[in-house]
Amino acid sequence: MTARNNLRDQLIKSTGGTFFLKLCASALSFTVTLFLTKALGKESYGTYVYVLAWIGVLSIPATIGFTQIVVRDIAIYYAKKEWALLRGLLSFSNKIVFLSSLTTMLVAMLACWLFVDDGVTGSIALPFYIALISLPFIALTQIAQATMRGFMCIVRGQLSEFIVRPIILLLLLLAAVVFYDGVTVSQALLFNLVAVVVAFLVSFKWARMVSPVEAGSGGMAFHKTAWLGAASPMLITSGIQMINFQADIIILGFFDESSQLGVYSVTKQITGLITFGLMAVEISFAPTIARLYSAGLMSKLQEIISKGSAAMLFISIPLVVLLVFFGEDVLVIFGKDFVEGKNSLLILAAGQLINVFFGPVGQIAIHTGHGKRSMYIIGLGAFLNIVLNLLLIPQWGIIGAALAATISLASWNIILAIYIFRKTGVISGAFALIKKNKRIKS
Repeated sequence: MTARNNLRDQLIKSTGGTFFLKLCASALSFTVTLFLTKALGKESYGTYVYVLAWIGVLSIPATIGFTQIVVRDIAIYYAKKEWALLRGLLSFSNKIVFLSSLTTMLVAMLACWLFVDDGVTGSIALPFYIALISLPFIALTQIAQATMRGFMCIVRGQLSEFIVRPIILLLLLLAAVVFYDGVTVSQALLFNLVAVVVAFLVSFKWARMVSPVEAGSGGMAFHKTAWLGAASPMLITSGIQMINFQADIIILGFFDESSQLGVYSVTKQITGLITFGLMAVEISFAPTIARLYSAGLMSKLQEIISKGSAAMLFISIPLVVLLVFFGEDVLVIFGKDFVEGKNSLLILAAGQLINVFFGPVGQIAIHTGHGKRSMYIIGLGAFLNIVLNLLLIPQWGIIGAALAATISLASWNIILAIYIFRKTGVISGAFALIKKNKRIKS
């Protein structure tokens, strides 16, 4: 079997495994959401979502951009058998992320005490305190997962977050429903904290199991300046991406739209299914993109991106069609109050289809050495997203939030795809398929 076939089989296995994992994870996530919406109601569920949106944003400074560094550099050091650097990276990344996440948690708790816990809005302060405790565990779990992905254990590198964590949360919610009358927001977040801790313990154990023997003992070499320098643009890029993802939720919460926030969050979760294929390709292909680009194998890199783009569209288009015709039926599963999100559901579905159309352009930028410029481009999209949310939400509520998210998502995808093509010659997304078909016809 040739090296080319080995690479193809490895990517098919990891992408297929990731897709199946995402499918199972989404089933679990929807079950958890269904339990929460029924137990909390749309307004309290909106509070739950709002608190976790802030945790998502704070997880970025907690990891300080090292998740992508760990994936990229472990893949490179492992391929080149640079064991001392590999051991140094593993040690340094865990220590610095622990310190960063602990600092972020304490600063956020202080801010919560100063600006939120005033005795009047104290009802939302307690959920914030509970959720903030999970921050160091979330950050270290991401490093452990990145380690597994760097060693090409793509599927196992996601199991703790997407399977173990929701299963524990679901079991705790079931127990609460059976033995108690109901669930409060604080209790739900406490259950989430327990699930996060369990997921951390599992991911840490698995990361040690998949690491090669050479990574476990011996001398260490450190490129701290290089790692921190490379992590800085990735930190900003990840932060901008998270702001892009959570700006609508946070700004809706800022305008005290808790009931609408619960509805909007459900529509956002549903349309997230459209990016199944994109997420599978991004997670599975990231180490391979880094290896092929560093080796100068551009034709092979373009080939795997073209095939990944075909898989993404094959998965996404039927889901969009389903939501267009049966979106209201899907929303009513969560309760009659959630049907009001139908229009925002369709707008968000259009935005996610555009996202899939342009493919893993962000990952291509990061792993071909263009992370800094991609940071500026995605930052422009984040700024546009915030401005549009501030302008449109007061007028149109969740429809305005959906429009803001869709317009900003389309904008940065278009600009970044053009930039990457000009700098590397790599065509991402559906355009790769169009060019391939033209070449075949000619």
